[in-house]
Amino acid sequence: MRFHFGKLTLRTRILFIILLASLPAAGLFVLASSRQYEKSLREAENALMTMARLAASNESKVVQGIKDTLIAISEQPFIQNLDLPTCRTKLASLTKLYPAYDNFSFIDANGNILCAGIPLAVPINVRDRPYFVTMQREQRFVGGAYLVSRVTGLQAASFTLPLLHDGKFNGAITTALHLDEFAFLARDILLPAGTVIVITDPQGIVLTRQPFRPDTAGKPVPAATMGRSLSLQQPHFLEAQGIDGIHRLFAVVPSLFEGRPFFYVYVGLDKSLLAKAARKSLATNLGVLALIVLLSYAGTWLLSRRFLLHPLQRMIAAAQGVSAGDLTTRTGLNHEAGDIGELARHFDAMAHALEVREQANRSASQYIEYIAQHDPLTNLPNRRLLGISLEQQIARMKAAGQPLAVLFINLDRFRLINDSMGQAVGDQLLLTVAMRLEDGVPPESTVAHLGRDEFIGIIPGVGAQEVMSGGVQALVRRMTEPFFIDGERIEIGATVGVSLFPEHNEDGPTLVRFAEVAMHEAKESSTPIRLYSPDMGAIAIKRRVLETELRRALANREFLLVYQPKVDARGKHIVGAEALLRWQHPEKGLLSPAGYIRLAEEIQLIVPIGEWVLRTACLQNKAWQDAGLPPIQIAVNVSAHQFKDPAFVDTVKRALDDSKLDAHYLELEITEGAFLHGSCDVLHGLRRMGIMLAIDDFGTGYSNLGYLKELPVDKLKIDQSFIRDIVRDPNDVAVTRAIINVAQSLNLKVVAEGVEDRPTFDILEQLHCDEIQGYYCGKPQLPEDFSALLQSGHAVPHG
Repeated sequence: MRFHFGKLTLRTRILFIILLASLPAAGLFVLASSRQYEKSLREAENALMTMARLAASNESKVVQGIKDTLIAISEQPFIQNLDLPTCRTKLASLTKLYPAYDNFSFIDANGNILCAGIPLAVPINVRDRPYFVTMQREQRFVGGAYLVSRVTGLQAASFTLPLLHDGKFNGAITTALHLDEFAFLARDILLPAGTVIVITDPQGIVLTRQPFRPDTAGKPVPAATMGRSLSLQQPHFLEAQGIDGIHRLFAVVPSLFEGRPFFYVYVGLDKSLLAKAARKSLATNLGVLALIVLLSYAGTWLLSRRFLLHPLQRMIAAAQGVSAGDLTTRTGLNHEAGDIGELARHFDAMAHALEVREQANRSASQYIEYIAQHDPLTNLPNRRLLGISLEQQIARMKAAGQPLAVLFINLDRFRLINDSMGQAVGDQLLLTVAMRLEDGVPPESTVAHLGRDEFIGIIPGVGAQEVMSGGVQALVRRMTEPFFIDGERIEIGATVGVSLFPEHNEDGPTLVRFAEVAMHEAKESSTPIRLYSPDMGAIAIKRRVLETELRRALANREFLLVYQPKVDARGKHIVGAEALLRWQHPEKGLLSPAGYIRLAEEIQLIVPIGEWVLRTACLQNKAWQDAGLPPIQIAVNVSAHQFKDPAFVDTVKRALDDSKLDAHYLELEITEGAFLHGSCDVLHGLRRMGIMLAIDDFGTGYSNLGYLKELPVDKLKIDQSFIRDIVRDPNDVAVTRAIINVAQSLNLKVVAEGVEDRPTFDILEQLHCDEIQGYYCGKPQLPEDFSALLQSGHAVPHG
């Protein structure tokens, strides 16, 4: 007997198809689970290697900081002159100052400890210590080896710097880092569940393990496979059994310093977790598949009559009605019910085509009219609807004999926030301002959005007395309360200009223009709210004149640069200069940027001006080098507008190419806000070119250690607000010391600006600030004057 599929009922066909469809699905789930395991393994390898590289990088930075500290101690007079009493005092002070270090010691060529930060109960000789033997034999900086201190009895990792004179070994400066510090560095790495991190010395002795197990410190790595990995000086993977008996996949990265491994970082993940996730996924998928098949069979059998056979009968009846000439016949079926619903939809659409088309045309007309009169972002009336509403309000107030106020509101700092934090944040900020404005005005008022940072408020029944009595001030306070967007606290201000009907004019556009003039007057006078007066027209004219003169100044090359020296705090010699913009106005003389830079940013002229400054500074620096003057770094300030320009990296490269200046002689000073919210691609692109990057005005913005570790920067420039009163204010000393210590631990240089006298210079020198800038070191000078100063090499007055 032959099987005829075509003779089966529709219900049976569906059940048969469900069965066939479920079979390949089961095979796919098995294949997917296998691939998931392979994917999980690859992702785990990538994650482990990333964490291991990060930990190794952290350890290398720590080693660099330790070496710099030992070098600084070795250069002290009490070491050079063998002044042992002073040596003991100084090393004791350093030991207390740096609790992370076990001790600081000065050792002679025979291994005797001559002086140490911790008093010695008995003489101690370290000639037999492996680190001393290696350091004496190879005459190099040695570190990372595990030991138990003979002075303190504590576990630590040793670091030793040889003292050489004319190639002869004269002794060493040594210290050791507490193992707790390695545990602290390891805890900074976020470890997923089941992951361990082990840091060993070059011989495989465990310095720390996370999760923390104190019994592992000082013991060799447990597995022979892990021990053999110490011979490799490149990142690699291995599988081994840890001290807890768990079989893990390890990423191993040597922490190299000066070409030698000082530590080894092992980051391992329990391999059973990967297989467990795959098995669980397969079981879940097959269980869900079986449940779906059973439910599909039951549902199909029970509901096919209601949802399949019955709709077909309705379709047949409707088709018979249309065939008989009744075009009002409808199927009455759900149009979303699969193929039958699709057929019913087309059937019913024939009768409703004209009605649907008419409704669609009417809805489209209403929508077009709405978007033509409203701002698409805030849904507030736009300039077109504002004009209509204002004329209606004026006519109504005129008939009632009442006044009306027009408020022109401009958001302060909005463009800076929008450029530095991104358009999405700017849009959310505008939406919140719009809602606050609508909630803050009387119900019969109108609020409109004219542009990115400009709003209009029309408040009927409000005259001069109400404006000045505090109602507008309360509205401004409410709309500028702190904003919290994506976890960021944002503060802005608002400047408001007010014009009145009928006091100032009876024409709507004129009242808006008068309110805008009052707003610009308020900005110039730093007053939040100003009421229009007829003499304010001069302010608007002055602003337009300044804008015209700025554009002319750029075209006519009226801008010039002056250069203020940066001095090395130790050697007192010039190591760099900051290029500062000046405007040689044909009538007003030499002008600083304070009076025009904000307008340049508002009219987007800051980008071409900044490009000119960058190019001119590079050409001048190259000219000094070609003249045989000592090469220095030239620093150029970069505004947030420039930093957000997509062509900024190309602009910098073009300036370097045209001037033929080596990139490492160019330093870009960028504010914290621009660094934080700028493009990482731009930062890394500049860094790859070899350009030095500095955070300008550090300490006044978003300063935190988290982003300092991530940003590719070379210098911190302490804001002069911390330097100005450092002689009199101990708090400023504390803040400055903290910034310098943090920077040095991250291998960053520190520049202090605003230094105007010798006492301030001396304090910064004592705090080990790297570079100093200010009037005490030299005022901003024209290129020819700076050439003479650069020829002398020194900028700090003697005495």
